[in-house]
Amino acid sequence: MNGAVEPVRLEGITVRFGQFTALDAVSLSIRRGEVHALVGENGAGKSTLMKVLAGLLRPAEGRILVEGRPVEFRKLQSQHVVSMVHQHFQLVDTMTVAENLFLASTGGSLATWLLDRKAMARRADEMLERFGLTGKAGLKVRELSIAERQLVEIAKATSRKAPVLVLDEPTASLDHQEADRLFELVRGLQPEGVSTILIAHSMEEVLSVADRITVLRGGRVIETVERRDVDRDRLVALIVGRTLSEAQAHERAEPGRSLLETGPLLATDHGHHVGLVLRAHQVTGIPTHVGANTELLLDQLTGVNPLPGALRVNGITQRRVGLPHRVRAGVVLVPGDALQEGVVPRMSVFENLLLPNARLFSRWGVLRRGPALRAVADMMERLDIRAASPLMKAGDLSGGNRQKVVIGKWLLSGAKVLLLNDPTKAVDVGARLQIYKLIDEVVTAGATVLLVSSDIDELMLTADRVLVVQQHRLVAVHQRPISKELLMAQVAGSRSSRRAPVRATQQT
Repeated sequence: MNGAVEPVRLEGITVRFGQFTALDAVSLSIRRGEVHALVGENGAGKSTLMKVLAGLLRPAEGRILVEGRPVEFRKLQSQHVVSMVHQHFQLVDTMTVAENLFLASTGGSLATWLLDRKAMARRADEMLERFGLTGKAGLKVRELSIAERQLVEIAKATSRKAPVLVLDEPTASLDHQEADRLFELVRGLQPEGVSTILIAHSMEEVLSVADRITVLRGGRVIETVERRDVDRDRLVALIVGRTLSEAQAHERAEPGRSLLETGPLLATDHGHHVGLVLRAHQVTGIPTHVGANTELLLDQLTGVNPLPGALRVNGITQRRVGLPHRVRAGVVLVPGDALQEGVVPRMSVFENLLLPNARLFSRWGVLRRGPALRAVADMMERLDIRAASPLMKAGDLSGGNRQKVVIGKWLLSGAKVLLLNDPTKAVDVGARLQIYKLIDEVVTAGATVLLVSSDIDELMLTADRVLVVQQHRLVAVHQRPISKELLMAQVAGSRSSRRAPVRATQQT
C-alpha cells in the first residue's frame, strides 16, 4: 500500500437517537489503497457509520482523523474526504451522462449559456474511457443499461478525487459478469491510492475482493480481520453468531405426493425428454448460470409462456395459460428483486400482504379490516418482518424484509408450489438465514419449493436434490449428499467433469 498515514480513521464514534444507541464507540481505520468491506445484518450500523464519515450525521462522541489530523465534522463535506455511491442511483434520467458528471461541480445548476458543452463532452469522454463507456457522454441516462448507470455513478464519484470511495451494495442490480467488471475497476483504483469501503451482503463478493473486513453487530465492531485469515463460515459466524450449516441442520420428511408435474420438458443426452415433478416436503434446486436459461423455465411454470405439453398442479390438469390462472392454482413466484417485481413500493406492508388475499377477508365485496389486520400482524410476527407498523410503505423496508413480505403474501394465500428466483441475492446474512428457515417451514408443512439460485452453497444447504440445466437440457440430477466440486464443475460446463447419470424416464 502507498503511504504509511491512514487517509481516514474513526475513533470511538457513538451515535444515539433518543434512548437508542445506533453506534457504540465504533473505531475503524482505512488503509491507503485498500478495499475494506463493512458487513453486518440490517440494523448493524453500517449506513449510520457511513453517514458520519460523509459528514451527514454528527456523532455524540468520537472523532475522525484525515491524514492523521482531526477534522471538524462540519468540514467533512467541504474537504471531499469521501465520495459515496448509493445503492439507489443519484442520477437525473432526463440529463445526459456528461451533464450528470458535472452537475455537482456546477452547484446543482446547468445553465446552458454558461457551459462550454464541447469541452464538457471531451472531459466526460476522458473520465468515462477507463470505465468502458467511451462515446456515451452525450446519451441520456435513461438510455443506459443498469450496469452502465452504476459505472457512471462510480465515474462521478471518483472524479471528485476523494481519498475514500464508499460503494453501498454496488452489485445488487448487476449480473455476475457485470459485477466482475466492476470489481476489476475497483482494484484498478488501488495503485492510485484510492481506498474503497464496500458495503455488501454477498459473502462471495466480500471474500473475493476485500483486503480487510470489519464486522458490525448491534452498533458495535465485533472484529476486523484480514481476508486471508477468514473463510465464509467464520465470517457468517461473526455476523450472526452461528454458521449457515449450523442454522440449516435439520431432518426433512421423505418427498410426498406430486404437487406439480409437467409433460416432457427437458432434453437429455440420450435424445429423450423428461418431465419436471415437484413433490410435497421437497426443495428442488436449479443453479442459474450463463446458458441455464432458467428465466424461460420459470416463465413457463408461472404461465407467462406456454409449456410444451400438459401441466398438472395438485393433481388437476391446467388448461389455461396466464399468471393469474397459475396463482389461483397455487403456483407462485418469489422474484430475486422484490422492489422491482415482488412488492408495490408505494403500498403499505398491509396492502402488499393483502394484494392477492383480499377475497379471504371480504364479505359481499367489503373488506373486513379487523380480521385482515390480525392476519397481517400474525404473518409479520411469524416472518419477523421488521417494520414500524403494518402501514409502513414496503419500499422503505430493507431488502430482506421486502423478500419476507413477498413470501408472506403467498403463504397467506395458501399456495403450495413456491418458485423462488434467487431470493437471497440482495439480502443480508441474517435475513438469508430467516428465508432458509421459512423454506424449511413451508416444505415441512407440505408445500414444495423450486429454488433457482446463483449461490452453489445455498443450494447445497437447502435443496434435497439439484438439477443442472443447460438450455432446457438436463445435464445431471444430484440427490443428497451432493458433491460440491462435481456440481460446480457441471455448472461451469467443464468437459473434464464426470456427469452424474440422467435417467431417460418420463419425469424427474
